[in-house]
Amino acid sequence: MDLHDALALLLWILGLVLIGAGTILVRRYGPLVRAGREYQLLWAVATMSCRAAEQLGETHGWTGQDKKAFALDVLKSARDRLGLAVTDAELEAAIEAAVRELHQEERRQ
Repeated sequence: MDLHDALALLLWILGLVLIGAGTILVRRYGPLVRAGREYQLLWAVATMSCRAAEQLGETHGWTGQDKKAFALDVLKSARDRLGLAVTDAELEAAIEAAVRELHQEERRQ
């Protein structure tokens, strides 16, 4: 085995090590990245559905429970369509948080 063959073998082994390390990192951190994206998407849809519920509620004279039911229906539909791993309780919590933020924005203005 000459120097060229030894270098080729070393590079081949290094490539395998890097592929293994990459696979481990993707398996470990991939779900965390996905969860972060799901959270951002959930927050965006929750905020949008709560804004829509507020606007429709003013037009149609909805109660707070009617608005919450509308927002929850929108979120459940989005969850099912997008394949998000989120429970109904988490959807309700997202709605409550979005409503609170919307009310805080209104107070600031």
